[in-house]
Amino acid sequence: MSQQDIDNLKKKLEEQASVKVKKLSSTNTITLDNLSKIMEAGSKEFTEKTGRPMTYSEMREMYG
Repeated sequence: MSQQDIDNLKKKLEEQASVKVKKLSSTNTITLDNLSKIMEAGSKEFTEKTGRPMTYSEMREMYG
């Protein structure tokens, strides 16, 4: 997987997480557990598609 493909995947996962957080916000259910689940799902998809775990800096870049 090229660096451009990885960058596109990170952008897609970040956008998906943003939509999920907005949904949690609208239902007033933002909890640490719910936010952790969103990040874990993104990390799992990243690992499945790239064949490697997300680095700490990649995680910080995407999820703050």
